Amino acid sequence: MPVLSMGFRPFFLAAGVLAMFIMPVWLWAWAHAPLHTPGLSAPQWHASVMVFGYGGAVLAGFVLTAVANWTSRPPVAGLRLLVLLALWLCALAAPFFGDVTGSVLALAGSGFAILLAGLVWREVIAARSQRNYKVAAAISAFALAALIFAWPQAAPELLDLALRLALAVLAVLLALVGGRITPAFTRNWLKARGKAGPAPEGWLDKGGLMVMAAGTGLWVIWPYALVTGVVLVVAGLTALVRLVRWKAFSVAAEPLLFTLHAGYAWTGAALLLLGLHALVPAWVPRDAGLHALGGGAIGVMTLSVMTRATLGHTGRELTADAAVVGMLLLAHLSALVRVAAPWLDGLYGFALMASGGLWTGAFVLFLWLYTLPLLRPRLT
Repeated sequence: MPVLSMGFRPFFLAAGVLAMFIMPVWLWAWAHAPLHTPGLSAPQWHASVMVFGYGGAVLAGFVLTAVANWTSRPPVAGLRLLVLLALWLCALAAPFFGDVTGSVLALAGSGFAILLAGLVWREVIAARSQRNYKVAAAISAFALAALIFAWPQAAPELLDLALRLALAVLAVLLALVGGRITPAFTRNWLKARGKAGPAPEGWLDKGGLMVMAAGTGLWVIWPYALVTGVVLVVAGLTALVRLVRWKAFSVAAEPLLFTLHAGYAWTGAALLLLGLHALVPAWVPRDAGLHALGGGAIGVMTLSVMTRATLGHTGRELTADAAVVGMLLLAHLSALVRVAAPWLDGLYGFALMASGGLWTGAFVLFLWLYTLPLLRPRLT
């Protein structure tokens, strides 16, 4: 079955379907009555579905596909993908059950991230791909967060820590992988047009990743400490400076490439907002930084990567028509409206609805464009 031939096929499709439905369900629950989720508050359930559900699916689809390229080994396929998908579905179902059933489903669901980490470690160790050990280590941290979140009778503070850990891991992976592919694709695109590309990776890139890892690590443990705020602000500014080095505006004519730069810009903005909330909480609401990270950095970058990977790995041309441009614009606008919502006072509810509608529209377009390519064999 083509859909089980590579990891991006079932998991990008699953991520798209979940993303399309989750926002209308969440907004209905927010406006009318919370869903029945024993053991989780409504915001914790919403965050867990976005982070471990959507984020986990995109992570699995991307890394299982990329690791085959990194290691020149056969891709994870067939039954192993089905097992991973079944465990992922267990994690989605767990919050709706109480007592023993919910605990068993939650622990089984955490097995999705644990098994994913194990598969990645197996591949990179077998190929002696030491450069990618850090990716495997980051996925292991994501698996730890999933296990903590699934642990029976975990205290609310522990659940929140697990969510921050998972968000931090996804942010670091965006910076790590995005820091590889964005300047590399930009360099190739500019070279093909006889222009000079971004400079090779230097001390600023390596130092920026280290500062970001330190800042997000502090945020996981002490999210509101002054030292956390300072390090996050430095990390955010460094991320934006890296974009200047990558010549972001020189590729504005190529939407599939420019959106990678824009997604990375959301990462810098999210770090700045999270840091400023720790430093001046009266001026910068907590929600602004969280949604700049979740809806902006993670949402936009993952949608961009899913689009590019789906086109490339199904044998289609890497070009963006009007529908693709519209899809990406909807995602950016959704994040922008949601980040601005806490400052809109009486328009807060309207902003939530508008942001959710824009997000849903983006993924309706994604599924309309790519469901059949994900299900069918690669074009020759």
